Amino acid sequence: MSPPWQLATTARGSREPPVTRSRTRIDPIAAAATLTLLAGASETARTIGHHRGVSFNIREVVLDLERHAADQGWDQPVRVYALVPTADLIAQEPHLAGLLGVSEPVDAADLTPIEQEPLPEGVPIEEALGRMAWPEAVAGCALVMERLVVKGSDETLDPPRGADAAAWAAEQPGSEEIRMVAGVLRDGSRHSALRMRSHDSPDQVLNGQDLVPALTSALALTLEE
Repeated sequence: MSPPWQLATTARGSREPPVTRSRTRIDPIAAAATLTLLAGASETARTIGHHRGVSFNIREVVLDLERHAADQGWDQPVRVYALVPTADLIAQEPHLAGLLGVSEPVDAADLTPIEQEPLPEGVPIEEALGRMAWPEAVAGCALVMERLVVKGSDETLDPPRGADAAAWAAEQPGSEEIRMVAGVLRDGSRHSALRMRSHDSPDQVLNGQDLVPALTSALALTLEE
């Protein structure tokens, strides 16, 4: 039986039931590296989300994923994560407790990001997100992606098909490479973080609720029933 945080895909507005794209890849190593233990008060009320009566801090999830992405370096593919209550994850997959370094009792407010299978190649991100649907067991979702933006604008640039992305980006005048991390919960709580390649240090990371509103709104739609 597939785990209850398996990502399914469906065309928005289609009358057909969601079709499972593939079994979720629960990678214990990746999960351990991105384990998020959430506790304490939030800085702003909108970063606290609720799922099944439990409060989660989406800001902490996003910042942990940003640090994890920074450790992996630049020129990485788009990554999508299911945000699953850690207690539910351990109950479903008990063997992951040791691999994740989690001991009983598990805090009900803990979330674990679970990396999903790569998005289909050649499919625009907007279209790929429009096909996503999450089961109820998932409290939220997050996405990590790199983009080339025109400085002083919200315009993004995409390399030609088959081009070396890093080399192409270096040749574009007046542009900036950024890494965006966005996360949302089912109740609409959201947060995002931005890191510029030219200012690649932890103290230069920007974060806030509305830095990439189009992306967080698109992610929120994937959680709608």
